[in-house]
Amino acid sequence: TTERAYFNFWEGTWYELRDGRRAEQPSYIIPRPAHESAFVEQWGPAISGEPSPPRALRAWEHDARTWRFLWITAEGHTQHWDTRKHGTDWYIYREFTQNGVTFVSRQAWLPQADGSVVRVIERSLDGGETWFTRVRARLVRG
Repeated sequence: TTERAYFNFWEGTWYELRDGRRAEQPSYIIPRPAHESAFVEQWGPAISGEPSPPRALRAWEHDARTWRFLWITAEGHTQHWDTRKHGTDWYIYREFTQNGVTFVSRQAWLPQADGSVVRVIERSLDGGETWFTRVRARLVRG
């Protein structure tokens, strides 16, 4: 299906563009998929700041007709994120509580016509009614 093929663009090594220049360290290393719709991702130190960067599992669940996403640190900390389609793009969503404030975070990796990808991280303090952008970064394949 078209939905299952959404992340076909994702394989490769991705670098963030900063002031028009490619970062030295990769942000994501996405090897050939384990299956055409299942990815084991390495998030580079450029994203995590950690010497042992986290991994993520991203896979299409055929029966539920949705993407699944699991983020895992080198120390074994895990976060399961819900997924939802917003317009033509897939986002991951997760609720957090920090310092007594509950918010919803959502992220997306949005393919662009020029072959780049825009990573967006947004936050909502009102249960998803309104969103503000925390991060918007352009990634290029290296």
